[in-house]
Amino acid sequence: DPILISIQNEREFADLCSGVLGQPELPTDERFASNVARCQHSEALDKIIQAAFLSVDRDTLIAKLRQHRIAYGEVNGMRGFSQHPALTRVPVDLPGGLTADAIAPPSRIDGQPRKLRPVPAYGEHDAAI
Repeated sequence: DPILISIQNEREFADLCSGVLGQPELPTDERFASNVARCQHSEALDKIIQAAFLSVDRDTLIAKLRQHRIAYGEVNGMRGFSQHPALTRVPVDLPGGLTADAIAPPSRIDGQPRKLRPVPAYGEHDAAI
């Protein structure tokens, strides 16, 4: 799953280059010496960043980004999304006496996830509608 970074200023770019990319000389390269220059040469810079990111495992990369205070975000695929610690589940009753775990609504009542009403059987509410 991808990791996005955000560089806010020259200090952060220098920290990214030296601490994460392992290339402390990059900020003195005229192609990367300013934000404008980096934008003009973004394809070359993207290749350098991608090569460095792919050379380490995800946990090591995240540790380096944190250590050097580089803003980043993890983009989760379906597996990462479904395993995210903020995603809680609640049981919901299904027709036929079955139960399934459903994604809990984000609102909480007294600190607890809301209880969901049972899923209606096919046609159960036809007369009411």
